[in-house]
Amino acid sequence: LLKSKFTLCPQGHNPEAYRIYEACEAGSIPIVVLDDAYAAHECANSFRPLIESGAPFVFLNSWTDLLRFLRDIENDQDRLHRMQADSMAWYSNYMKKMALRFETILDVRYQDRIEHGDFTTTASFDALTTYIDDM
Repeated sequence: LLKSKFTLCPQGHNPEAYRIYEACEAGSIPIVVLDDAYAAHECANSFRPLIESGAPFVFLNSWTDLLRFLRDIENDQDRLHRMQADSMAWYSNYMKKMALRFETILDVRYQDRIEHGDFTTTASFDALTTYIDDM
């Protein structure tokens, strides 16, 4: 994985799998297919947060598009290097933001417990997310 430029990330039990994050951690670009099986899955749109966050993954409509993509990228090494750099930068920022969200939610819940003896916060997770996004 550490030597791979790309990692195939087929859906398993869920479309979004740990394989995607392992690939990013290793500096490999995830290749994901958003096909009919993905659209029909009960967790359809599970990639929406990644797509909306600008994840620089390779999103294909079908696995049959893979060979064409690989042939195209093989002839454009500059593009490949940019994609790898973009993927690593995105992943670093994404994980920092996720860690901050997690820590903020824990902190808010902990402060509620200290101040009220219970988890009584009226702050919704959406409000917390908006707060964090504005930071």
